[in-house]
Amino acid sequence: MSETEPQSPRKRTCISCGYELRGEEECPVCESPVKLNLCVVCGKAMPSLAFRCNGCNTYRQPWRKRLQLWSIQATWLSAIFALISAGFAGISYVNEHMSHTTFRVTSSDAASIHLQVWNTGLRPSMLVGFRLIFDDQAEKEVALDLTEQGQPGAMQFIAAGQQLTVDLTRALRSTVAPPRSARQYSDAELRDLLCGPEWTGRRVTLQVDVRESIDPWCLWNLFRPHHSRTDDVPAGQISDFIGSWGLNAPCR
Repeated sequence: MSETEPQSPRKRTCISCGYELRGEEECPVCESPVKLNLCVVCGKAMPSLAFRCNGCNTYRQPWRKRLQLWSIQATWLSAIFALISAGFAGISYVNEHMSHTTFRVTSSDAASIHLQVWNTGLRPSMLVGFRLIFDDQAEKEVALDLTEQGQPGAMQFIAAGQQLTVDLTRALRSTVAPPRSARQYSDAELRDLLCGPEWTGRRVTLQVDVRESIDPWCLWNLFRPHHSRTDDVPAGQISDFIGSWGLNAPCR
């Protein structure tokens, strides 16, 4: 072959039946497509309507692979949200089926403080401790006892759905068990605290220990002997009760 002789065009044959092609885009014998889509990863031929390579499972269009990943992520997120929802539902179920006790100071007289107590839960509870705290000074307190029970350290049973009035009186210092006995105000300390006519404006917190049905143990609280419920009132609201303590000596 001379250098000036033109080269003949490269012959192409059908990959299905071997028929010699002459520029056709489709084999005239078996009608197989001549121009094939090649996988961008492994280079193998792909059918014209195929979305994914049979050899390496690579998608022809990249967005289809992303769509598959998004679908997997959405499935995992749905499963996680389902677990979270189930957890909240379980906690709500437990909370709704236990006792839930609250109270409010309504009034007082020289003998006692009067409380209105509610148990809005579905299980009974128990009032197990009572104290007055002045000005958030938690290191000092005035211990109280139930008036009706007539004995130190008595407890009050609250049935499910019950609402009742509870009366509290000042506990005798000798009946207060340690370590709370060390926190009790002396008469001299109370006299200094309540000295002067402005004492009725002092902030007083009545703290009540409530043994709810879920105490002393639950899944999210391994050990808690009781809940502590509080109500803040000005000292003037219970001035009849505080005035009965006999602290009317002149201020120092």
